Amino acid sequence: MPIMLSLLLSSTATLKVDTYSTSALHGTPKTSTIDSLDFSIQPGGSTEITGTLDIPNASYYAFSCRIAGGQIVFVWIEDHLVCHTDPPFGNTNSSIDGSKENPLSYSAATRQHIVIHIYASSEQPVRDTPADVSVRWASLASPLAADAPANFSAVPPRLLTPGSSAVELQRRSLQRSLQSGWNLWLYNLLSVARLPQSFVLTTAICQLSTGECLESTRIEDTAAAIRVGPFAIDQSYWQYYVAYKGLNLSLSYLGGDGPLRLLVEPLGCDETASPAGAAGQSAANCSDFALVVQPRFAWYRRGSVLVDPSSGGGLVTLSPLGMPP
Repeated sequence: MPIMLSLLLSSTATLKVDTYSTSALHGTPKTSTIDSLDFSIQPGGSTEITGTLDIPNASYYAFSCRIAGGQIVFVWIEDHLVCHTDPPFGNTNSSIDGSKENPLSYSAATRQHIVIHIYASSEQPVRDTPADVSVRWASLASPLAADAPANFSAVPPRLLTPGSSAVELQRRSLQRSLQSGWNLWLYNLLSVARLPQSFVLTTAICQLSTGECLESTRIEDTAAAIRVGPFAIDQSYWQYYVAYKGLNLSLSYLGGDGPLRLLVEPLGCDETASPAGAAGQSAANCSDFALVVQPRFAWYRRGSVLVDPSSGGGLVTLSPLGMPP
């Protein structure tokens, strides 16, 4: 059997480690290896660990991870996110693929791709601390209750290989090629992010008379009304309408890989209306509203934001870790 042969020949198997100076798996990496799924490495700005894991027989498999160091870490078996840190996600074990309540099921011996991402975090208590990761597994006869014990043990290194299939490599290459330019990469329609730099510009809509701001919105939001217009498939252009506290705006963006451009058009303003709004008013006093641009970095990525005071706050420089501003 091919898989049994692989087990016999892979006693010195390792996983491939690509370490980047940037916080977005971008640029030219330094390549090394690890020889088990219990490891401690200096992740730099970001690190990707890839290879395969041989499932030796038909069974249910649960995974458990110990992660320390303060980094953001994800562990996938094929497309199943079996382990992650909090942040970014805070869900319970019962909602995680590969937990003992929801184990991965295999009907025969097979080879699965394993991918681990490690990102330096802007919230790390101590920067440049090594990342300590331990991925363990348990073979189960059936899914278990949350309070039932499971016998987790180390994954034998002989079951690991550093290579990935041609199809898997092609898929990752396609994913990387699409991670580029300005787009609505976030859930918030008011936030535009640029990849791979990972910086974000949020256009908050603020009412001056009340000091209240709309900083986040989405389709079916209860705080504002959204009507979506055209969106170009290549993310070069998109437009939508937002209604907030009587104010109606059209926001049009030119994005993609070029410079970000935003056109904001107020609709149906009434400059005689009461600034704070009043019963029976059909339109808002647009002079009572302002757009406030809020720069930051997304996904806990590292970077610096510098506002030039001599420009009156109009010049902002965002410098991603390991990349030019």
